[in-house]
Amino acid sequence: MHNVIFSMIIIMVSVYVPQTVSAAPVDDYSNAYVLKSMVSLRKEPTSKSDKVGTLLRNTSLYCLERQDKWIRILQPDQLNCWIRGDLVSRIVIRIHKDERRLVTTEGDHTVLSMSINPGKRPMTNGRYFTFSGAGMLKISWPNRHDLREALKAGRMTYPTYKNAILSGPEKMSANQLSLCPAGSPEPSCGAFLAAQDYNRLAGMITEGARLEVYANAKEDKELNQPDEFSRRILLGALKQLTYPAAGLRSDARPPRLPYPGGDIQPDFASSADIVIRAIRYAGADLQALVHEDILLHPQRYEELDLGKDFAASHRRIPVLNTYFTHNAFSLSSDMTNDPFSFEAGDIVFFSSGETATPGPDKIGITSETFNKAGLPLVITIWDMGQSTRKSDILGRKNIHITGHFRMPHLFDYQQ
Repeated sequence: MHNVIFSMIIIMVSVYVPQTVSAAPVDDYSNAYVLKSMVSLRKEPTSKSDKVGTLLRNTSLYCLERQDKWIRILQPDQLNCWIRGDLVSRIVIRIHKDERRLVTTEGDHTVLSMSINPGKRPMTNGRYFTFSGAGMLKISWPNRHDLREALKAGRMTYPTYKNAILSGPEKMSANQLSLCPAGSPEPSCGAFLAAQDYNRLAGMITEGARLEVYANAKEDKELNQPDEFSRRILLGALKQLTYPAAGLRSDARPPRLPYPGGDIQPDFASSADIVIRAIRYAGADLQALVHEDILLHPQRYEELDLGKDFAASHRRIPVLNTYFTHNAFSLSSDMTNDPFSFEAGDIVFFSSGETATPGPDKIGITSETFNKAGLPLVITIWDMGQSTRKSDILGRKNIHITGHFRMPHLFDYQQ
């Protein structure tokens, strides 16, 4: 998936963005991430240039080129921006729990591999970052996914959860875990390493280094395959064709939903519900993702009608459109000049012309089945009274595509 995205972006950059004379390839920085908190993005490769945004620690980067000490990056809502090269890294610490193994990689290369023993507290799968503290490598525990699970299970109140989202989950020091040298009495140890191995790891990584926890090496390999998250989203959409839901009007008022993981009655759905359920099947909860984005970036949504129930805001098409615009890759919607930009598992927004307000009012997921023109059918519910189905709508002249998105790695939505 990333190779496809990079090819598309390189073409876009060559057409729309003047090339710098001293630009260099960035093979060593492909799929990098941010090391520091609140890193500034600049319009040009200099600290004196205008600031165009900020990124949080552990945010994934897709890098286009390097110029001296600066790297041009791709972000969903900032195509042409620069970040200092010393603020990014490709080093990832990977824990495979079943094999009791810790593997440290830099890009595609393994630089360390060592045995670990489970600690006093279990480590759940997901993405975190490390920092130093009290002679141990602290882990930013819990992440947002852990917070959602604790809230859902009743182990945390909503105000505590909300405060952790706004302040950063890593601020909850009482819940932090650590990587510890063998024999450490620290009760927060999630895993123990032999003293020599611990010193090698601690001496090699930089503050803020990314840590990913998997059940085993097989899961690690599968989840990091290109397009794996899109494949899972597609499976979640196809699953809904087995027992098709009956269509609801997009503005139908839902019952009060639980949070997180809330859903309406499963045998009914709007087009938004099809996408929400597919992505939830793939491992990410759009209900929580949208709500957290609203908490963290209220200015993005201030002109939208969020409804009275915060737990149902994610079912509104304009709200979903705003979320995807800022948190997924925006791809070409031009079927005439770029028909191959559509892949199975993509998210597509449509304006059907059925509403008085401009903008999208329908959403769907591209399927693995194509029409005679080579365009994928879309899994959705189009009209009230219809049911979930694969619809041939991408090529219809009276339907306008307003957005085409692809979600990257699952862990990007759990940190």
